[in-house]
Amino acid sequence: MINVNSSMENDQLQSLNPSCKAALRRRQSGSVLNLVLIGVLGALVLAIGLYYFTAGSGQSSLEQPLTAIAFTGSFSKEVLDQGEIQSSENVEIRCDVKSRYGSRGVTIKDMVEEGTMVSEGDFLVELRSDEIQAGFETQEIALANANDAVKAATNNLAAANAAHKEYVEGTYKESRSEILNKISEAEEAFETAKEFVKFSKKLQAKSFITRIQLRSDEAARDRAKRSLEAAKESLFVLDRYSKEKNEKELDAKKNIAQSKLDAALAAQKIESATYSEIKAQLAACIIVVPEGQQGQVVYANVFSRRGSAEFVLEEGASVREGQVLIRLPNPSKMQVRATVNESRVTSIKQEMPVVIAVDALNGKTLAGKVTKVNQYAEPDGWGSGGVRKFAVYIEIENPTPEIRPGMNASVTVETERLNDALMIPIQSVYGYRGKTFCLIKSNTSDWETVEVEVGSNNDTNVVVLSGLSEGDEVALNPAGFKELMDLPELPVSDASQDGKSSTAGNRAVKGRSKESSTKPKAKKANKKGRVEKKSGADETTFNKSGKDTPASLKTNSDSAKAQKREADTGSDSA
Repeated sequence: MINVNSSMENDQLQSLNPSCKAALRRRQSGSVLNLVLIGVLGALVLAIGLYYFTAGSGQSSLEQPLTAIAFTGSFSKEVLDQGEIQSSENVEIRCDVKSRYGSRGVTIKDMVEEGTMVSEGDFLVELRSDEIQAGFETQEIALANANDAVKAATNNLAAANAAHKEYVEGTYKESRSEILNKISEAEEAFETAKEFVKFSKKLQAKSFITRIQLRSDEAARDRAKRSLEAAKESLFVLDRYSKEKNEKELDAKKNIAQSKLDAALAAQKIESATYSEIKAQLAACIIVVPEGQQGQVVYANVFSRRGSAEFVLEEGASVREGQVLIRLPNPSKMQVRATVNESRVTSIKQEMPVVIAVDALNGKTLAGKVTKVNQYAEPDGWGSGGVRKFAVYIEIENPTPEIRPGMNASVTVETERLNDALMIPIQSVYGYRGKTFCLIKSNTSDWETVEVEVGSNNDTNVVVLSGLSEGDEVALNPAGFKELMDLPELPVSDASQDGKSSTAGNRAVKGRSKESSTKPKAKKANKKGRVEKKSGADETTFNKSGKDTPASLKTNSDSAKAQKREADTGSDSA
């Protein structure tokens, strides 16, 4: 019948015109496509329903959890970070040209090529000295004028000293001798006049001369007396007043000449010092390797935290006084400067061993040790996001000749090592109300919930202090198999109420408390018919932040998703 009907349909199709045939074929192909789409949608709906059914039941997609074996071995806790290689002993070549001799800034004229091996006296950098040279020529003239002023002041002082000596030893004595001669002449004249008056009196008594002549002789006697007194007064004035006055005037001229000489000498000293300084500044424009030093030239380029160049040693670059231009590192004393996150820097101490991997050495590692941990954080840079970092300096023991300053290196600091420590994978622990639990497989293939005490942890394992034995089989991700766990009734601790650990960034994720197998509790529905869940701070999964206390346990994301699906399923059933 099927074949007959098919042949009949073919005959009918052949009897139709071409346009009808094409329309009929399009209708048949559209029907097939619709059937395919309906089948795909049905399979998708079935898959979604199966997913929500398994999620709502709280069952893991695996029948049994994956397991791991508790083992004893050497536990190591490490801090891994990036750093830059530098020399711990550098000879810094600085610009010694003072800023006042370069008002427009001192610029670089020429320099040695970076990477050149240099030794004592070799050329390094030449700075432009046009402005300094002009100042040097001006200072030469100023120094010459100062020298002339000193010579003039010296001659003036010598003249003042000679004038003082001339008066004391010459002029004064000469004037005094003249006055003494006048006194002697006046005394002689006075005595003669007195005798003549006596003789005239005798003559006048005998009337040989008149009274008028006698008065004339007496007047001559009085004049001689006054001349003698005047001469004596002149000597008194000379010794008492004139000598003292003239000596003080000459002493004042000597002091003035001395002061002018001192000022001229001071000015000469200043001009000479300035001349010497400018001359030294001219010499400082040619920078060479200091005495007793050698090494490989490294430009002291400065880059910002964004990576942009703030200073590059090149021709025409302006430099300031005291700025480091070139470093000559000591290749036998190298170190790594790394910046470590604030959450891990507290575990790094001096003398801790370090493994250094240099990127340029193709995986070759070097040994080192921590020499210094900065007490203050590095300045915040653009894009730091508020994360503070601290500089850690690591000495490279026996550095190889291949390493150079500026190379990138990875440093691994071993902050803790325990021998014969019992360990399990970090995914095997489950935090609940301040306690830590593991799900172990018993001899009867049943699962048993065991409380454990944990210690240090790293990225892979956690140290178990008590609660487990070597060889115990523990479940991985117990938060995903809570239906197999039998958690005890515990009071809500402060840490679980807060939902925070002692380290920054650890947050508790909300979850549903596990019902006790001995005292089941009914769920309470709210007004909207949804099942209310207890605070999820009770259930946390061990965090990999490096803390050793149960307070640093964090809810596993798989557990949170499973609990969310449970809540949604409970809401639908209600």
